[in-house]
Amino acid sequence: DKEDPADGEHEETETPYSPETLESNGIPLENYKIVISSEASAAERYAAQVLQDNFRKAGQNVPDVVTDDTAETEYEILIGQTERKEDEGINFSLLGDESYIVKTAGNDLVIAANEKRGAIYGVYAYLDALGFRYYTTDCEKIPEKKDVFIAKDVDLQWSPTFIYRESMAEST
Repeated sequence: DKEDPADGEHEETETPYSPETLESNGIPLENYKIVISSEASAAERYAAQVLQDNFRKAGQNVPDVVTDDTAETEYEILIGQTERKEDEGINFSLLGDESYIVKTAGNDLVIAANEKRGAIYGVYAYLDALGFRYYTTDCEKIPEKKDVFIAKDVDLQWSPTFIYRESMAEST
């Protein structure tokens, strides 16, 4: 039973999805390195690969993946939990298995997550903010090369309400 808007009451409506509007920091992707922990989990390594694969699909020069035991460079994309100073101040113990924080730190992009699925979800959240869309296994939208970059300013965070996922689909 809904309220009649003529009575001065209004019904609650859900805010429609609106994608992030990101602005490039102006630094070419080819100048970046993707940094993972020297003890990165399989999920963190996979997240780095997903990022590379999607940059490649958009026609971008793909940053190399290096570990955090290499010398720090001026432009880095950090995935997971690394030993870099940009990860200081992030309380990883409060992040759940699927939680992530995507933020800029100077010229660097930080996709902070624990060793489980959060790194993958963080990478996909950033790609989504750039305009990548995945509709089915063989239908996806890849943005133009000029629209794939490291953002000047981004702040995305997510932590699921429930820790359990299950498909309700029945096989036939």
